[in-house]
Amino acid sequence: MSSVTGHKLKEIGMQLSLFGAGNYWRENAEKHFMNFLKISEGTFMIEDVRRFAYENGFVETVNLRAWGALTSKFRKLGLISPAGYATVKNAKAHCAIASLWVKSSR
Repeated sequence: MSSVTGHKLKEIGMQLSLFGAGNYWRENAEKHFMNFLKISEGTFMIEDVRRFAYENGFVETVNLRAWGALTSKFRKLGLISPAGYATVKNAKAHCAIASLWVKSSR
C-alpha cells in the first residue's frame, strides 16, 4: 500500500497545474493577485481574484486549477488567511461551496 496521503497528492496536483501553466502565466497571475490584495477589503473568493484579473487584461489560457496553487502559495507566505466558506457566484459551478479568504494584516 502507498504511503502517499491525499493531502500530498493534492499538493502534487496543484504544483503540476502551476508548472503546466508556465512562468509567464504564473508571473502575470501573481501580479494580478497582488494588485487585487492592494484594493481588497473584507472577505473574498478566488473567483473574485480571477474576475479582477480578467477585467484588468489578464487572459486565461490554462486550467483554472493553477489558481488553487497560487492561493496555496499566498496562504503559505502569510499574504491571505482562510475566513470561512460561501456559495460561489459562478453559475457554472452550480452553487458549490468554496473558501472565503481575507488579506492578512502583514
